[in-house]
Amino acid sequence: MSEDLQERDVVLSLKPSFKFWYNMFPIVLTTIVVLILVAYLSFGLESPKISLTLLFWYFIIIVVVSPIFIFITKERFKRYYYKFYNDRLVFTDSFIDYSQKEITYINMQEVTMHQTFVQRFFDIGTIHIYTSAENGSRNGIYLQNIYNVKTNFELVKEVLKK
Repeated sequence: MSEDLQERDVVLSLKPSFKFWYNMFPIVLTTIVVLILVAYLSFGLESPKISLTLLFWYFIIIVVVSPIFIFITKERFKRYYYKFYNDRLVFTDSFIDYSQKEITYINMQEVTMHQTFVQRFFDIGTIHIYTSAENGSRNGIYLQNIYNVKTNFELVKEVLKK
């Protein structure tokens, strides 16, 4: 990143928003599916011992893995920064390794906003800024889990117009 950029030069700063129940949604949904599947498979068995054993180990894994997953996600989001300056966007990720990606506004081609059905319920979404780079999926920057994404999308577009 250019040395001449200072914190006071930041025009707009965005961070991902950690929403506990949004991050728990896949785990809860998976648990419901597993319960239904185990109940279906157990129906008609003379000894549902195997199903109960599998169910027991599934819940043990959920109790151990879920808190780790939630903790890692929360800590990762704390260390993501999207900072817009007068002429560039700088993305910083300092979770485990330290990395930065800098894109000048002149290289930006398009900006889009996307919300899944579940994200709409939690008022978060993703802003994708596309560049002219031709390196496939790494073409630009994804601003993930941005709270109040529609308003922030408009703010991003305003900053990019200047």
